[in-house]
Amino acid sequence: MLYKIDIWKFKFYKKKSIYFLTVRGGGAILLVSNFMEKDMKKIKWLLLVPLLLLLEVSCAPDGNGNDVVGGSLTQQINGGESVVDLSGQKFSEDASVNSGVVIKNGDFGGKTLTVNSGDVVLDNVQNVTLVISESVTSGTVTIKNSNGTSVSIVVKGGSSITICDSAITNVSVEKENATVELSGDTKVTNVDVKEEGTNISSDSSSNWKCIC
Repeated sequence: MLYKIDIWKFKFYKKKSIYFLTVRGGGAILLVSNFMEKDMKKIKWLLLVPLLLLLEVSCAPDGNGNDVVGGSLTQQINGGESVVDLSGQKFSEDASVNSGVVIKNGDFGGKTLTVNSGDVVLDNVQNVTLVISESVTSGTVTIKNSNGTSVSIVVKGGSSITICDSAITNVSVEKENATVELSGDTKVTNVDVKEEGTNISSDSSSNWKCIC
């Protein structure tokens, strides 16, 4: 997570000035303070204290032994960014996606990622079980360019699931009238349909086996 420090100067009557300090990160204002001009020299040194504390919290292990930047996996994913790049990080915790976002280059260490929102794109993910929950009632969940190790998908909700240019171990459809679209160079080892009305479509380049 990136932090931005701003200092605002306001002049008042008789040329007295007051300064306001803000620290922002993850789409939120984390600290607000004010001080007078005579304290400016002291503030330059005091600024280091909250900044170091913020960095210590954001880079601390998440309790599962994961030394991650920007907090836990769920915090990073739901931090307000439109694109979250997880390159170079490995996780061993279950996590959830609660709003529309693009997640790239994620190695989830064999854990579960629960998708609770539509308009989610998972680009180049591996070692994960993706659970599309019942709370997803609209929008599309897209999995693409995911040709790494062990990716499984459990469809419990959602109106449309698109899998493109990916190698998927298993797709289990547990929702009635679900729509699963396979496109590009996509290979699915097994598609397990457990509910009626499931619509699975694919183009000529996709390869999949259905257990119905």
